[in-house]
Amino acid sequence: MKGIAVAAAAGLLIAGLVGPGSTRAQQTEPEKAPKLTLKSVEAQVVTLQTELATLHPDDFAVVSGTGDLNRGSSSAVSASNVVTGGYEVTFNKDVSACAYIATIGDVGTNQPNPGQIAVYSVADDADSVGVKTYDSTGTAANSPFHLSLSCP
Repeated sequence: MKGIAVAAAAGLLIAGLVGPGSTRAQQTEPEKAPKLTLKSVEAQVVTLQTELATLHPDDFAVVSGTGDLNRGSSSAVSASNVVTGGYEVTFNKDVSACAYIATIGDVGTNQPNPGQIAVYSVADDADSVGVKTYDSTGTAANSPFHLSLSCP
């Protein structure tokens, strides 16, 4: 996804230098035009990537059945198993306005047991997401999961 954004940004950058609808005869003489180097384009692409990442960073956490934060985005701070099948995942920012998406999923390469999962905002903690996991019969059960946030 970022590769597409980079390619689009580079295309817009080059198009902006040439100008819409300009012909070769209308373009500035090469000696008068600003020098466009690969290094300057790469620097501008890096700047655009950084700006895009701050607009819509990927916030996620992968949590084991015991409540350990196995891996996650830089915004994922911690995870804990608070009751059987109940977890809290904490981020370093207010996530109360985000959409939460979760699925039962192993932290490694094993296939997880089938089950159900639910997510919710944690009362009095805008930085945390609550997750409940259940076995296939609907009984609370500890299960590993993947949590993704889509934030405005």
